[in-house]
Amino acid sequence: MVAESIAQKEDEAWIRGDGTSTYGGFTGISNLASAQSFTAGSSDLNFSNIVEADFRSTRELLSPVRRRGAQWLMHRGMWNRIEQLEASSISRLVQPILTAQAPLFFLGFPVELTEAMVDATADVASVDFAILGNYSRSLMGIRRGITVESSTDAVISNSSGVVTFNAFQQDGILLKISTRVGFQTPTAMQDGFAVLNAPAS
Repeated sequence: MVAESIAQKEDEAWIRGDGTSTYGGFTGISNLASAQSFTAGSSDLNFSNIVEADFRSTRELLSPVRRRGAQWLMHRGMWNRIEQLEASSISRLVQPILTAQAPLFFLGFPVELTEAMVDATADVASVDFAILGNYSRSLMGIRRGITVESSTDAVISNSSGVVTFNAFQQDGILLKISTRVGFQTPTAMQDGFAVLNAPAS
């Protein structure tokens, strides 16, 4: 559970980071200065509005060289939408995967699902529906490994400085688990990512 929580926060910072403290000050691949983007139609604010042409337009932003080793990155809800897209009234763009753990592909590229992408099953403006790129071009460094500390006399305070939990008084124990990581995408590689965006409103 703890490892999953840490991984989730790391993925959110790496994918969606906007440089604010919410994401540890990091800028994620979807917000890189030179990342390429395609914005869906003005009323396309959730997964159900997205069509095949949106993905093709996003793919076309990348040159053949930039497409090498590329993968789609998306929320499972977006993949659910793709599974329902029809090439005709009698066939769908992707066929059901009958083999357990079989890899997913769409428009010639592997698909990786992540909960770090926004779940846009309902209208959400200015979110990223999907990203196409070679993620080995974005670097992650470990500044400090996972550390675990406990205390029976520490306190927890809210943003106003009011103590909300006192381990000593309440005969409790506080556990702090933390790690330090860093993310960086070289400027020369930033245009190797293509982002399918929702419109602003």
